[in-house]
Amino acid sequence: MLAQDTTELSDAIATQSSTELARSARIPNLVVIGAMKASTTTFYELITRHPDIWFSTEKEPHYFTSPNYGNPDSWQRYLDLFKSAPVSAKFVGEASTGYSKQPHFGNTPQRLYDDLDNPKLIYLVRDPVERTVSNYQHAYLTSHYAPGTTLGKAIEQDPILIDASCYDRQIEAYLEVFTTEQLLIIPTHQLHADASATMRRVEEFLDLPAYDGWNTPLQQSNSKQSLKGSLTAQSILPRQIIYALRSIIPSGVRGKLKQMVSKPIEVPPITESDRQLAFDRIKDDLNCLRARLGATIDSWPSVQQLGGS
Repeated sequence: MLAQDTTELSDAIATQSSTELARSARIPNLVVIGAMKASTTTFYELITRHPDIWFSTEKEPHYFTSPNYGNPDSWQRYLDLFKSAPVSAKFVGEASTGYSKQPHFGNTPQRLYDDLDNPKLIYLVRDPVERTVSNYQHAYLTSHYAPGTTLGKAIEQDPILIDASCYDRQIEAYLEVFTTEQLLIIPTHQLHADASATMRRVEEFLDLPAYDGWNTPLQQSNSKQSLKGSLTAQSILPRQIIYALRSIIPSGVRGKLKQMVSKPIEVPPITESDRQLAFDRIKDDLNCLRARLGATIDSWPSVQQLGGS
């Protein structure tokens, strides 16, 4: 009987300690929910400049779409990402593009609503056909599709490719649990055309003081070429050997070795019929999005194509 009482007391203390830890952690109150291949990395680098905003260094934790969502250990590991956040930060956040891929990976909007601290949400969107093409090319380079799989075949095989481009569907899913005041939608062409003006919209959305560092140039990178370079060696060497070599070979030498063993990875060309298939699958959702966002997306080629479809 005494042993049982001791066990119950230990469990109660452990539960209380876990609860107290969760309460003391900085639970995110700002989340960039996507879309994938819509300049979320550029936006992440910009928004983290503001002195009142702190994001986890792990840009895409994807906790709320993880198969381990709800597991206490996984939740604690997620909270650990934010334990270095300064007390002075008004907003603590993360950016995971998987959060805008409804209806896949569970009810992500409800999970965010239930577990986070009344968060503000930011959703970056780009021309949906262009996003689909870019997503496909990225996935092909990471061996997500079998060699030779065209965009048309990928669309038929992989529903997420189109679902992640149906922005209005994603927005509706979030507005079932969040208010319109909690969601800011940013077309990425506006971000690239005038980053300062776009970030001033973010400041207004978050009720933050003005920051004067938005115009500082971002480091330029070609993500597709970098991805190609990092993957060519993997197409030749087993993954286990690559990981072992990384730990013992200096980075400069690794780069030269990659050039020696690399072979080019070529993505199948994007045909007009591929693009038309993507447009046909997306156009109904795009019509709804145009009604929601109005003239702000009129410059998108896909929106202009709606007029002739």
